[in-house]
Amino acid sequence: MAANPIVLPTPTLRFPAPVQPEPYVNADQVAEFLSTRRQEVLKLTRQGVITGYPISGTQRHIYKYKLSEVDRDMAKLRQPSTISHGSPSRSSAERKQ
Repeated sequence: MAANPIVLPTPTLRFPAPVQPEPYVNADQVAEFLSTRRQEVLKLTRQGVITGYPISGTQRHIYKYKLSEVDRDMAKLRQPSTISHGSPSRSSAERKQ
């Protein structure tokens, strides 16, 4: 009696769909995203509050942004601060004693 050969299924290679890189946007588009003015976006960029990438080769400061990074930076601002400012507050009854 002849032995039946074992047939293994051929593995199918599944590649993830190619990830499209996030496009860069300009300060006007960030201002629209944040519902503010372009000047405010540039001010926040110069202060280091939001991440902007300067475009080289220009005399003026022109920045490009990624909206996901801007959103992350703004979320950090919305988080409550964990830094204590002075002593804990006391109730008015405690202050009178």
